[in-house]
Amino acid sequence: MKKHRITLVGSSCLLLVFTILILDVLAMSAYLNAVSDQRMSQRYAASISAYYAADAKASELYQQIIKETQALPEACGLLQNQGIECQADDESLTYYIDIDASRLLKAQVKMELTDKRIIGWQVIVKDEELDQDYPLWQGEN
Repeated sequence: MKKHRITLVGSSCLLLVFTILILDVLAMSAYLNAVSDQRMSQRYAASISAYYAADAKASELYQQIIKETQALPEACGLLQNQGIECQADDESLTYYIDIDASRLLKAQVKMELTDKRIIGWQVIVKDEELDQDYPLWQGEN
């Protein structure tokens, strides 16, 4: 008499297929996460480079102001001739350097006869995006 053996090849194949599928999903997730991190790092590096380029330009303008001018209106006129937005009041001069499309570097310089120094250095976010009217739902009418 012959004995019939029952082999369970189907269940081990299913287990192998599911394992490979899970590993593929995890590998794809890790790859997409790495690509996303790389893009974010590149944007951050570009942002930092743009900031330091604006910082260097603002410092050059400050040195130019110290060397070539003696009064606030004269300094503001010098900056405006170079296309730099500036404002002068009784004690200080404020000028703005574009960092990128959404940020400005605001530099404030105190100018007196004996004292010329930087009193403020600040990054300002432009509010152009906030001025747009978006059709948001306001609740039931």
